[in-house]
This record gives sequence, C-alpha cells and structure tokens, in this order.
Amino acid sequence: MMRELAHFLLQSPEVNFARLLCFACAAFVFVHPLRGELIAEGELPASTKDALGGTSGSFGSGIAWDAKAGLLFCVSDRGPDDGHIAYRPRLHVLSLERKGSVLLPKILKTVILRDREGREMTGLIPDDTTATTPRMVDGRTCIDPEAIAIAPDGSLFISDEYAPAIYRFDQDGRMLNRLDFPRAFEPLTARGTRDFGPDAKLIGGRAPNQGPEGMCLLHDGKTLAAIFQSGLVQDGSRTSASVRFVLMDATSGELQGDYAYPLGDPEGHISPKKEKISVHELVSLDASHFLVLERDGKGRDGSLDPKPAKYKAVYLADISRANQETMVKKTLLFNLPDVTGISARALSAKWEGLATMGLSPDRRSADILIVSDNDFLTQKFLENGTTISFERVKEEVGTQFFLLRVPLELR
Repeated sequence: MMRELAHFLLQSPEVNFARLLCFACAAFVFVHPLRGELIAEGELPASTKDALGGTSGSFGSGIAWDAKAGLLFCVSDRGPDDGHIAYRPRLHVLSLERKGSVLLPKILKTVILRDREGREMTGLIPDDTTATTPRMVDGRTCIDPEAIAIAPDGSLFISDEYAPAIYRFDQDGRMLNRLDFPRAFEPLTARGTRDFGPDAKLIGGRAPNQGPEGMCLLHDGKTLAAIFQSGLVQDGSRTSASVRFVLMDATSGELQGDYAYPLGDPEGHISPKKEKISVHELVSLDASHFLVLERDGKGRDGSLDPKPAKYKAVYLADISRANQETMVKKTLLFNLPDVTGISARALSAKWEGLATMGLSPDRRSADILIVSDNDFLTQKFLENGTTISFERVKEEVGTQFFLLRVPLELR
C-alpha cells in the first residue's frame, strides 16, 4: 500500500534557481514504492550481430515503442571505449515477440546515422577545436545518441549529448534538421568558446558527457521534453542535487519551460552525490506526467566481481505545478533490484531505455518496458570489417529486457 510522507513546499517568493537546488530532497511528495509485477523478460547476447553484420549493443541507450507498427526503435550511443573507437552510431528496429513470460527481441533493421549530405556520422570525441558544433577536422559530425522519439509523420528525434542538441532523422537515418538548446546549456569556456571534449574546463552549460540523456515527444506531436543526465556546470555539475527538465517546440526549438527535477531518494537512503545518481530516460504519459529513469553505476560491468545493482529506479514525475521556484514532483514507482523475480546480482550496471507498452483504460496501471545499455561489453568487437579485442572485458554482458506491470495514480 502507498503511504504519503511529509509534503515540503518552498514558501518564499524570493527563492531563485540556485537556492532551489539546496532543497532537492525536500521539495516534492514522496510515496513509498509500489513493487512492479514482472511479466516477461528476455536478453540479446553481447555477441549479437546487427542487420549490417557488425557487433550490436547499447540498444538501451534510448528506446521508443511504435504501438501502431508493434516495433521497438533503439539507438546506440557513441560506441565502445567512450568515444575512442571510430564507431558509427546507428538506429535499430526490433520486433519484440512475447511467449508467456519470455520476450524474444529480434533485430529487423539497422541504419547508420548520416548528416544532411549523406556522410556517416561518428561517435568519436570531436577534435575540431574551432568548430561551433561537434565535429572532426575531416568534417564528420560527431554524435552521442542518448534518446529517441517517433514523430507523427514517422520521422525520428534523437538527442545528442555532445552538442547538446536534438536531431531529426528520417527512418533511413538521414538527418533532416537540428534543434539546439539555448546558450545557457552549451559547454562554454571562460573565453566564451565551446568545448565538446571530455576534459573541458567549462564555466557553464552541460557538464562533459552529461547532456540531454532523456527525451520524448508529448502526445500533441508538437512539444519535446528533455532531461539532462546531471546538473549544468553553473548549477553544480555532478554535485548538483537536481537536473534541468525542459520543454521545447519540436519545430523551432524555442524553449517553453525550464524546471528543476530533484535527484535520488527523498528519504535520504540514496544520496545523489555519494551514489553518483544520474538521470537516463524520459517518457511522456500526458502533458504533465512523465516516467523518469534514474540509476547508480553498480551492477554487471564486465568485471568478474561487480557490486550488485542497488538503484535503478523509475519515478512518476508531475510538472503541472513546477516553475522557477517549485521543483517537479516525483513519486517512486519501483526500483528494479527490488522487484520480485529479479536478482540484483544479475542486473547490468547501465539501465537507460524506458518505454510504455500501454496504459490501462482507467490509467491506473501501465506496462513498462525497461532495457539495459550493455555498453558493448564483449571481448571481440566487430565494426566496419575490423575486429577489436577488449581485454578489460572479463565477463561479457548482454542486453536485458524486462516488461513490468506497474500501478499508477494519474490525477
């Protein structure tokens, strides 16, 4: 049963965004978690080959369920070894057959992401220090895809952590246009220049490799929502107790809302700073209610003795009363390691894919698909005809799929 605890509100009209961060653990209603019911599960081995013949992986970096077609759209991230391998980020289309309690994911289509001119994009760390957008000196566009949403016309929005930006592609992977975040979100140095690298010395904008990790399209088909992996540099970066949750016009990119979303367990059992909590997916239920996936870094990571998964939590977020002085309200729906039938020791470290497979007619429950990002943890990685060995991978980690039925309270 659900039990409401203390409800803390910020009363002072003089509270600004910076002060608001200090109240991250007290500015929303917390309701004890409901244990989701495990309906079905499945896995793709780390050695799975995609439709182009290369090593597949990172399916859970971002997912979107196409209910009409009955297909799952997935994006990989920038590839293995954190942007040091010339991986070509790509889009996968999967079928997801269910036989009883077993999910059977199958790759139907794989396409490489390309720029407007048709050139293949790359997951490499940008090396053109003079560019105002992430790119290599040879002109290739650099992209680190982290979320995907399907537009009413079938085109695909994909968020990029490097820029940060949201790209729009056709289903063959060709870029149609790009939406940039306002300057306050751009990775800026003291000289006023942009630095997209992992070791950048920034005074503002998204922290290195901590961009718009979650993104979705609202049901009006006209509004995008995005949530950042950690705080902006000016908000405290990875030490911040909250992250930015924004709304933007899906055509113009104009910002329509900018809110603070609090991290971690409000009872204090999970400290965002101590546990290195970050946000990894965002799903729209309606104009004001969203599912948000938060996690720590514990779980199977390719080593022989990883720490058991502890915090892979899905929250119901409500932005209906959020503004510059009031944080987004959140309610814990479930923590994956606590779900009956799931072993914390068997869970992958990275959980980044989330989608709804359908709401009940009374909107009191939802079937939720959650997918891991296996981080390409395989000992032999094949990309574009070249095989690369990863000696650091002692245990190969596949991609896990869980389907859960979860009670909701949408008001």
